[in-house]
Amino acid sequence: MQKSCFPGRFPATGSITRWNAAVLLWLLFLTFVSLTSDYLQTAPFDARTGEHVAGLSLSYPTWGAVIEPFAAVAEILGGAPDMRKAVLSTLVWCLLLPFLFALLQDMGNKAKLSRRARFRRAASISLTATLCFAMYLAFTTTVKLPTWVLHDDNASDVQADLHTHTFYSHDGLVSPEDNLAHHREIGNQVVVFSDHGMHPHNYNMDGVITGTEQGVAKGDFHVIGVGLIPDKFVPVALFGKPELKTLVKQIHEVHHGAVIAMTEHLKPEDIPSLVALGIDGFEIFNQGYTPPSNALKTALLEAQKRHGIVLVADSDWHGWGTLNQQWTVFRTGTMTGDTPEKIVINSLREHLADSVIPVTANHEGQVSTIHTILSPLFEVFRYAQELSLLRLAAWWIWGILFILAVRLLKAQKLAPAPTLGALMCGSTGAVMLAASLYRLYTWLPFDGTNVYGRNLFLLIICLSLVCLAVSRMMLQKVFAMQQSQLADRLEQNKPAYAE
Repeated sequence: MQKSCFPGRFPATGSITRWNAAVLLWLLFLTFVSLTSDYLQTAPFDARTGEHVAGLSLSYPTWGAVIEPFAAVAEILGGAPDMRKAVLSTLVWCLLLPFLFALLQDMGNKAKLSRRARFRRAASISLTATLCFAMYLAFTTTVKLPTWVLHDDNASDVQADLHTHTFYSHDGLVSPEDNLAHHREIGNQVVVFSDHGMHPHNYNMDGVITGTEQGVAKGDFHVIGVGLIPDKFVPVALFGKPELKTLVKQIHEVHHGAVIAMTEHLKPEDIPSLVALGIDGFEIFNQGYTPPSNALKTALLEAQKRHGIVLVADSDWHGWGTLNQQWTVFRTGTMTGDTPEKIVINSLREHLADSVIPVTANHEGQVSTIHTILSPLFEVFRYAQELSLLRLAAWWIWGILFILAVRLLKAQKLAPAPTLGALMCGSTGAVMLAASLYRLYTWLPFDGTNVYGRNLFLLIICLSLVCLAVSRMMLQKVFAMQQSQLADRLEQNKPAYAE
């Protein structure tokens, strides 16, 4: 008869002791690295030079410390130099480490499990860990998590995000109102809604600049039009650079706007020709894409030096989570415009590159292959360096609560691991369900066609219901185990009557 992977009895005291020891070791590691580090997280970086920017500072919301352990994975991955590679590397490790650990754990248990059963058990544990990680990613997609807030000592400066999306894009997940509210919370005064498509939407909101993101077929790169007048916009199919030149001319002359090029898929030799076409700026950092290579970055800096081309740091935010960690700061000393929106557009059009600073919360750029492979390890260490005393204290409070919860469950003859796992799974599902329903509610007045976004939320709702069902099933199993153990104990304590 095959042995179940789910424990059929309460774990031994030694197992509980190892869990407590692991928690204490983790807390001691965070404490040691945090207190011995001179890492200055409160000062943001210039994405061009990697140096701290004077006059700017970062703060972390107090409510974020309250849920620090739950937001930690998102902070660890979101602060990586290349977030996409960090997520992929973590996904691979989620597959490998539990599999190898389970195999090593069963090496001394050959008499009880066959080789095929050991591999099956290791594979199931590995798959479970991977699914948990995927579920967490879905959680971060729908639930608002804490992130850094930018502060500027000069009240006249303007902070902006020049590349964001709403549900008027085919892959946007948030309403214009939620987009603007989120960006203002993290320190932006101006936001460009650069929704996909050839027909810009008229948002008519203070602090919002109407834009559009369009792809150039030949060259496989995208450009962002900034400062558009929807009623005057004439769609242009961008097959190549001749059509791009037409679009740039229209935006400059008819809309008095500007054009920014995304650097994904660009090569260093593409920069001079795009500058000649009239491109006003380039994204030197985009939260959703791989940072530019050193050669491409050099070409961008050369374009800035020679032509005053503005380099910006954008989020490309579609509503996937709330971990934006970049801003573009416009120093207003030499800028013209009677509103923050005008200051942003004029600075791009007039190529005031020296007065525009692309800012990031962490070091960004290319990393080595070793760093990519061991990304979870490097980013955990970086995360520990960033922790403030308040966030570190939150870890200790939650760690102590975890140890006390384990002791309480043990006293109640309940298996701690499946019980806590069930509660975590259920609470995650409930929060995701509530957040997804709220997002769908904000879409009720939406008159566009965004099948992708709606289907994604429907999928997350289904995942949430699965979480709740699994949680219920696990709790039923836990209580059944408890009742079985109590029944066995009563049976053992019955007095023996002589025949």
